Amino acid sequence: MAGIDFTSLTPKKGAVQDLAELIFLELIEDDKLGQLVTFMPRQENGKKLGFVGKAGLLGKKAKGCDPEYAKNLVQASEKTWDLQEWEIAEEICYKELENTIAEHFAANGSDMADLTSSDYMEQVVRPILEQAIRDLMVRFIFFGDKDAEGTLKDGVDPEYFDLIDGIFKQLFEGVTAGKTTRVTIDANTKTTVAAQYEAMRQPGAATGVLNNLIINTPMKLRRMADRVFIVTQAFADMLNLDIQENNKGSELQWESLFAGIQKSSYQGITLVAVPQFDEIIQEYLLNTTNANAYDKPFRVIYGAKGNFRAGSKSTEQVADLKVTFDDVTRKNYLYAADTLGALVLAEEYAAVAY
Repeated sequence: MAGIDFTSLTPKKGAVQDLAELIFLELIEDDKLGQLVTFMPRQENGKKLGFVGKAGLLGKKAKGCDPEYAKNLVQASEKTWDLQEWEIAEEICYKELENTIAEHFAANGSDMADLTSSDYMEQVVRPILEQAIRDLMVRFIFFGDKDAEGTLKDGVDPEYFDLIDGIFKQLFEGVTAGKTTRVTIDANTKTTVAAQYEAMRQPGAATGVLNNLIINTPMKLRRMADRVFIVTQAFADMLNLDIQENNKGSELQWESLFAGIQKSSYQGITLVAVPQFDEIIQEYLLNTTNANAYDKPFRVIYGAKGNFRAGSKSTEQVADLKVTFDDVTRKNYLYAADTLGALVLAEEYAAVAY
């Protein structure tokens, strides 16, 4: 997190608690992960989340006395939270730092094995832990799949993905059920990575995807004020080139958010590019059709941001975050745990391109 001096986060000043709060803020603030989903604290597994859709037809010819009362004003629906617990458990022995640059930061007190208040813990480990938790959130919220085994590259542990069904999984199921609009990206079907990128770079390919999403989605989505495109970095790169090289309009102006995520606007709709998506696709996902190509590297989610929800039991900080030293084992232990769930509230208020 830019602008934070981690050297001030010492245990005497409540470092662990402060860090837990800082990570939680990254989830819910509008200029952080709040650009992608609406985060809801204080949720419970199995709890029903009710939401209200658009009103039905209202207004008929007046009948004078004894008007006929209908029930079209509120159309309510509900989804159920599937909150599951995740954890990060790591250990560090000071001997692992010998003969490395990290050794300079390690000793900070009478016991050289205890790293809990060292510069190494404050300046190196805690920022890495913060990034790891943030990346974990993005991975599970968007790429979570309870049936992940068989969709991952050899050697990737399914437990890194099968915590919950994430937003992509729910949207894919919405397409199959005929509830969610899909725009097909032909470049994703090519048999090599080079061919995928070459096809996506053709004039009008990227802009055409966004235009088709806008045109083909239901009008009730067109009326939503918080519409957003959430795209892979690969798609954003091809979109930039399409606009620049083929006179498709003014160049996109990008605003940096955090962790490489950038925001722009297309046709008045917020567009957010997420390079973490690409890292996951390229490093972990298996293209079950073409082994020499990426698994749907060009992806676009389109919908009302309020329709994409993430939730946890936490209230104001990551629920369990501990950094401890054990005199018996002479090791330092880092443990973080919390709960997480993801929901697409109304499939018809979302569209996807892949």
